[in-house]
Amino acid sequence: MDAILSALKEEREQAEKLLKRYEKEFASLPVGTFFVRKLRNGQYGYITQSEQGKVRQVYLGKLEVDDIAKYKEQMARKRKLRELMKKAMQQKLFLEKALRHARKKG
Repeated sequence: MDAILSALKEEREQAEKLLKRYEKEFASLPVGTFFVRKLRNGQYGYITQSEQGKVRQVYLGKLEVDDIAKYKEQMARKRKLRELMKKAMQQKLFLEKALRHARKKG
C-alpha cells in the first residue's frame, strides 16, 4: 500500500509542477485576443482586452506579415496552454481525491 501511495504522491507533485510551468508560460504571453484589420495598403493589429468589466482594444500599429504570424502563434499557444492547464488541474484533483480515499482506507 505504501508503494501505491508513494506513486500517487509523485504523480500529484508532477502534475503540480506542470501546472506551475504552464501558468508561468501563459502569464508571459500577451493578455487578450489578437486580431487584424485590413485597410487600404496595410494590416493593423489590435489586442482586445477586458479590464474591470470593460472591453477595450489596444492598437499595435501597422504590422508586417512576420509580426502577424508571431502574434497568431502566441494566441495558438495560449489556447494550447489553456487545454494543458485544464488537463493538469483535472489530474491533480483526481490524484488528491485518490490520496484522500487511500488514507481513509489505510
